[in-house]
Amino acid sequence: MSHFTEADLKKIYDANDVDGNGLFNLAETQKAYAQLGAHAKHIDNFEAEFNKRAKDGHISFDDFKHFAVLQ
Repeated sequence: MSHFTEADLKKIYDANDVDGNGLFNLAETQKAYAQLGAHAKHIDNFEAEFNKRAKDGHISFDDFKHFAVLQ
């Protein structure tokens, strides 16, 4: 697996923050997660994991880091 940093993750996060509010809704999270490829953490129930971390239906960048494997 290639080197994948928090800065790399932030680029994906910012590119998928469609409404520009600095937070991800479920759809934005799913799209960005799909772009992580080999750097995506295996999650059995994606929606449940999102809902566990979401506040008012949104997650922050710090929450999104949980969905990735950083090196």
